[in-house]
Amino acid sequence: MEKRRKKRTPAVARRPRRSRSRGPASKQKKTIARVARELDEALARQTATSDILHVISGSPDDLQPVFSSIARTAMQLCNGSLSVVTRYDGEFLDVVAHAHVAPEGLGLLRSLFPMRPTAGTINGRAIVEAAVVDIEDTHQDPEYPRPFAERLNMRSAIAVPILRDRQPIGTIAVGWFAPRAYTSKEIALLQTFADQAVIAIESVRLFDEIKEKNRELARDREALSRQHQADRRHLEWLQRLAGFLRHEVRQPIAQITSSIELIQLASYEDDRLKPYISSATKAAQDVWNLVERVSRATDVETFVRQGAPQRLDVANLLGDMVEGCRRTYSGIGFDFDRFDACHVNADPMLITEALGNLLVNAASFAHEESTVSVHLNETGGQAVIRVANQGPLIDGEPEALFEPFASTRSGPASEHQGLGLYLVRLVAEHHGGRATIANLADKSGVEAQIILPLQP
Repeated sequence: MEKRRKKRTPAVARRPRRSRSRGPASKQKKTIARVARELDEALARQTATSDILHVISGSPDDLQPVFSSIARTAMQLCNGSLSVVTRYDGEFLDVVAHAHVAPEGLGLLRSLFPMRPTAGTINGRAIVEAAVVDIEDTHQDPEYPRPFAERLNMRSAIAVPILRDRQPIGTIAVGWFAPRAYTSKEIALLQTFADQAVIAIESVRLFDEIKEKNRELARDREALSRQHQADRRHLEWLQRLAGFLRHEVRQPIAQITSSIELIQLASYEDDRLKPYISSATKAAQDVWNLVERVSRATDVETFVRQGAPQRLDVANLLGDMVEGCRRTYSGIGFDFDRFDACHVNADPMLITEALGNLLVNAASFAHEESTVSVHLNETGGQAVIRVANQGPLIDGEPEALFEPFASTRSGPASEHQGLGLYLVRLVAEHHGGRATIANLADKSGVEAQIILPLQP
């Protein structure tokens, strides 16, 4: 019996079964989903970064909210189980913030920290190596203490150092309850948070510096205000003293002088009284000269204290004054070694008065046909003005000449008040400088100096 063959369906009638995974529409959907997921992740990272910067700006003097926000955000964006932020002061490492750490783990952290950084903890290892450290399985890491990992219930972790000027100052660590590998995105994210931590730390440091500067400025302003008040009271006292001496003392002295003149007229022919009358007349004149000196001294202090500094080219000023001295003193030469320009912050009237005193003193004591040398130079941020003559030397201590009423030519009856160098020193110190005088090294004469700070 013949075997019947099975009827086959023609090839053209067959329709192959298509797989959806291989179709272009399915691939496009997967690509769109992946791109959307990446965009969501990027948006989340960007939002987290902005949030932390917002916390930094809102806490300019407090790091704790910043560290807490970093710990919480790092754990969330890395899908971590817990996170820890530490600070390192160069010797000890301490926990400053954490997120989702169990009570038992917190007790462990409190018992261990502060601690010197070692390879026994992931945070310590990141400090020691100053680099990113990751542990995919803490049970397989020979340096990581097994009891520590078990009490934290942590099987894997990653730590990023917080670096300032390439030196570690802290860490950000994220841990997981299961072994896992890490992605470059997670590392980059934690490094971004580490950079933000540096920004926060620097912001607080600068904020503290500004606060301290403000406190210093407030103290300085208060001290300056007190000084101004004291100076104002001093000026008022000096002015009252000068007025008192001139007006209140003048009348009694004038009465004494008049009485002496009357006695002299009444005893015109009595030679026995003439020596006494002469002595009384001289004594009254000496008293008046002394009163005038004290009055002039108070005038000098008032004059100096009321000076108003401004930008001044002392080279031009000194050049004009030297030229004036050349026309005034025919028997004395003046040699001026000058700068093109030399600016100080000074009151022109006070500086003119002080320099004039030096030039007049130098010319007055100079030998005939000699030369007064005037030098101006800049050194160490200062203008140094030197006036030297060829003449008699100073006997005794030169510094004593800067005292009020001190002069080699002043006496009770002298017209010289002994206030020239006193004014010079007052003017120099009023402008933050100093004045000196000394015999020249070769013993040929005397040199006086005024040293003033240059204007920046």
